Amino acid sequence: MSRRNIAILLVAIVVAMALVYWLGPESSNEARAFLRALKSAL
Repeated sequence: MSRRNIAILLVAIVVAMALVYWLGPESSNEARAFLRALKSAL
């Protein structure tokens, strides 16, 4: 993986964690699905 892809992945993980914290624990499944889709896209 290139350095750019790693940076994008780190930013996406931070954003997803912030969303989970903001929306509450019931949204963690959606956040996990989003991260999985992001990983498959890279």
